[in-house]
Amino acid sequence: MAPQKCFLQIKGMTCASCVSNIERNLQKEAGVLSVLVALMAGKAEIKYDPEVIQPLEIAQFIQDLGFEAAVMEDYAGSDGNIELTITGMTCASCVHNIESKLTRTNGITYASVALATSKALVKFDPEIIGPRDIIKIIEEIGFHASLAQ
Repeated sequence: MAPQKCFLQIKGMTCASCVSNIERNLQKEAGVLSVLVALMAGKAEIKYDPEVIQPLEIAQFIQDLGFEAAVMEDYAGSDGNIELTITGMTCASCVHNIESKLTRTNGITYASVALATSKALVKFDPEIIGPRDIIKIIEEIGFHASLAQ
């Protein structure tokens, strides 16, 4: 599996030694490939091996060091574009149902669903909504959705 990237919001860092403390300790963790912490932005970009470690576990390590850390929802790409695989659609009205529900959702600017390929392209504002929320909306209508590989 290819390395993945996640973004964490970190609160409580006051100086460069906080940053190096987090970077140094995280780099020792199995599965963490690289760590880049931005003090002013209060964010960290971490490349990791998803077979060994997950973003929530990484956030937990940072909390154990005495900082507040949260996984940012827009980890799938902060540009606000995601491709989803949707299963359970049988006809054009399924497609219409999903598209209209998504486009009426606050934070989603565009949704296009293709019945033939079972794929959906969704553009959204990562400040308002994230990939997990979008997947949940589709599943609430009765379909199964996941991030396209």
